[in-house]
Order: sequence, then C-alpha cells, then structure tokens
Amino acid sequence: MPTRKLTAQTVQALKSQAVRIDYFDATTPGFGIRITPTSVKTWFLMYRVDGRRLRRWTIGRYPALSLADAREKAKIAIGGLAKEGTDPAVKKIERRGARTIGELAEDYLTKHAKAKKSSWRADEWKLNKDVLPVWRHRAVREIKRADVVSLLDEIADPSGRCAPQSAVHVRRLLSKMFNFALARDYGIEYNPVQGTDPPGPKSRRTRSLDGREIGVLTHALDEERDSGYPLTAAWHRLILLTGQRPGEVLAMEWSRLELGPRQGWWTVRTSKNGDPIRAALSAQAVGCLRELATWARQRHDEIERNMEGRREVRAFSRFVFPAGSRARSRLERSESGDERMVFRDRHMSGTQHNACERIRTRAGIADFTPNDLRRTAGTTMAELGVPRFIVERVLNHTDRTVTSVYDRYTYSKEKMAAVTKLGAYIERMKTIHARRRIA
Repeated sequence: MPTRKLTAQTVQALKSQAVRIDYFDATTPGFGIRITPTSVKTWFLMYRVDGRRLRRWTIGRYPALSLADAREKAKIAIGGLAKEGTDPAVKKIERRGARTIGELAEDYLTKHAKAKKSSWRADEWKLNKDVLPVWRHRAVREIKRADVVSLLDEIADPSGRCAPQSAVHVRRLLSKMFNFALARDYGIEYNPVQGTDPPGPKSRRTRSLDGREIGVLTHALDEERDSGYPLTAAWHRLILLTGQRPGEVLAMEWSRLELGPRQGWWTVRTSKNGDPIRAALSAQAVGCLRELATWARQRHDEIERNMEGRREVRAFSRFVFPAGSRARSRLERSESGDERMVFRDRHMSGTQHNACERIRTRAGIADFTPNDLRRTAGTTMAELGVPRFIVERVLNHTDRTVTSVYDRYTYSKEKMAAVTKLGAYIERMKTIHARRRIA
C-alpha cells in the first residue's frame, strides 16, 4: 500500500483507480485515505488491539471531513488507545446503537405528556422549536450540563433569539424529560439539567405604541379581519381597547359579557375572596364583539350544514375565541377498550406566534407584542388625563394597600369613563391614519 505525505493539495489531486486503493499518511502512523473506483474518498485509521489484532476504524468522508479534522480525530483516537486502551471502533458502534434525543422526545410525549398533561401541545411546540433542531440525532447519554447551558444561553442570547422566558420553560421541560429517561433504558445515571442555573431575569419591557402607531395598527387589524382572520384581529383589538391580559382575553366567554347598546361589562374572572373582577367595555369594544358574534354564528351554522349527517351536531362554542377543531378533538379509550374521537369546547391558547408575526408585517411595526398593547392602553389613558389609580383599576391590578380593605367602592363609573376616553382616542387615531393614506 502506498505511503505519502498527505496534504490538502495531495488529497484533492488523488485519482481513482480500477480497484480500491488505500494511501497511508507518512506523518501519522495508521492514518490514511481510501479511494474507491467510483471516486469516493474515505478517511480511516488502522491500529492494533492488545498489540495483536489489526482493526480498521472509518473516520469519515472527504471533503465533508477535511484532512486537518480527520488527522486530529485520528491522533485523539491513538492517544486514547495509548492511555486508556479505548477502542475507537467499539465506541462508534456503541454510539450508533445509543438512543437519541429525538427518540426520547417522542417517547416522553407519547407515554407521559399526552397521557397526563392537557398542555402537551406546548411541550411538543417547545421541543420542535428549540431542542430537536439542535439535538435530534445526539445520543441521550452524550448530553452534559455544558450542552444544556449552551442551548439555554443560545435561546436567551440578546443578540440572537432573545427569549429568556422561553429558555426558562425549555429548561423546565428538559428537566422533566431527563427525569423521565432516568427510569427507562436510556443509559443515563443523572439528570444533566440539575446543577444548571436558569437564565437570568429579562429586562423589563417598556414598549408602548404612540398615536401614529395605534392608527397604523388598527388599519392592519382591519386588513387581518378582511383577509379571513377575524379572531386574531379581534383578539389584538380587544387587548388594546380593554387593557386586559392577552391570556384572559383569549379565555373570554359569551356568558360573561353584558353588552348594552353603547357600553358593556365583562366579568373577567372571580377573585379568591369571591368578588367578581369586571372590565369596562367601551362602544368600540362592544362593536367589535357584536361584529365577531355575528361572524361566529354564521360560521358555525355554515359548518354544521356542511357536516350534517357526517358527525354529531356540535353546540355553538361558549368561548369568544374557540380553538380550532383539531385542538378540540381528542382520541379517548373507553373502559371497554373502544376508541372514539371526543370533541371538547376549548379556547385558543398560547402566544399565537404566527398571527402576531403576520400582524406585525401588515402594520410594518416589528417590535411589539400582545402584552405591549396592554401597556399601550395603560399609557394612553394616563396621557389622556386618567388618574393612575383609575388606570390600575381598569388594568385590574391587585390593590395591596391597607386602604383596599376598607375601600369597597367598585369605581365602575370611573373605569367606564376611562375606557370611553381610550376607545374614542383609538378611533380618532384610526381616522387620522385613514386621511393620511388618502392624502
């Protein structure tokens, strides 16, 4: 077998022959490259086990693996043989048979999350978003604390994705998943998430939209509605008009709404002491809800007509923002072992990432989130002269002062006056933006 001093130029110039041929490197004992008649070039290392048996280890293919990297791997393997007697070929076989993070994720979702958690789709989304693109083909037992820290830092990196809260959720999910693996045949003896610190708290957001941006956004929400997305358009609009939390708006129920001719009230929830927490609805909010109710009823009746005779009739959803049919359908097994599809009435959930991104694109405003609209509502009311104490009442912030024990006034009139000012201002900004577009 020929021996040559392998260089990058030499390797590139080597030609295939009618038969397979191996070229050994003159500088690294046992290291070389094999060239097949079809011009496939593969790095290898020949070595002896226990000083007697000759064994061949395939390192990788050229040019995917460069000469420098292949030679470095060969030297590391030779060093391991000399110091620890570690056989690189055996290690490769062991890695090939090791179970991967992709297998663990599927196992965790099927046997644990879907069986015990109603929020399993959130786990699946986090895995597909942040974990599997990086770790899918890595062996579970190869994941160390340093790998976990590196992954979380990348998610939280301000110059990258800049999602420290997502990093916190991913860390919690990984910890559960590795605990799941500990009791099963995944070849790990400890949870690599233990001993890692959760990402530090993110800096407090202060973003709020000014009057011009409010006008642009309301126009974009009209486009969103007219393009076939009335639910996501109304969700954003109602956050801005009511100042309520995005998640609470998503969970809004028709039965908790009191819609008058011009104004209304929404019982958001019941507090721990049994008192109802109510949000005032301006004329603009009432108009948005009435428009959405008409659309939802027409859409429901249309679907039921199309599905007549193909499945059981489904009642009109009690939620203002119902989840899609797939999210509400679930395969369940009865005590007799029969499986059937069960339809549950649920509201939309999550961050609605795709819808938010679509609306940001329509508006041309890249750096706002749904919660920023709540902040915008509070800031705008303050700018319009609404006292901070009333703004806090509108936003349904908890009053933790001693006075709250004795002050049992509901401030209903003041809250309604505040959201009326807010709704009128938003309507005015929308009109001004429309005039500018025409001009």
